[in-house]
Amino acid sequence: MSTKEVWKGAPSHKPRLAILKILGSNPVLGVLVFAPLIGSFVLGNNLIFGGALLVFVLITVIPEIHKSIRRKETQYKLLEDRLVIKDYWYGHTKENALFFNQITKMYVDKNKNDFGTIYFIVNGDRPFNTRGFWSGEKRHHITFEDLVDVSQSFDLIKKLLKESKSS
Repeated sequence: MSTKEVWKGAPSHKPRLAILKILGSNPVLGVLVFAPLIGSFVLGNNLIFGGALLVFVLITVIPEIHKSIRRKETQYKLLEDRLVIKDYWYGHTKENALFFNQITKMYVDKNKNDFGTIYFIVNGDRPFNTRGFWSGEKRHHITFEDLVDVSQSFDLIKKLLKESKSS
């Protein structure tokens, strides 16, 4: 079994405020979060303002701190015969491997500036789960999330998969 490292990558560390996406897609939540803040400030009620500010921090800042730590701790590696994902989730780090012979298909979801996610489809049950960085929800497929230069990474993985299937 080969263990030579061929490529190493990580999610983009560029901070993105998911709260803007959440509040933009749900105006009612935006009103519920910002109305007490603005109203209590205008009325000069420090107790309500403090409570509203605390709720705002709990809803927005703490999840962003977790995402930032998670982005810094998550790592992706390609060996000659498998891919390895070191993932962080609320204080726990796990390293999982997916052998190339388990991968039946893969595709890339590419955004502007060649930034994106690679999805790996396996036959049967996934040996482990990965999670989206925006939602934190489990993905239906194993993923390399938020890669910069995703096309280059995708092409390299595709080449390695092809070589491993022909040997």
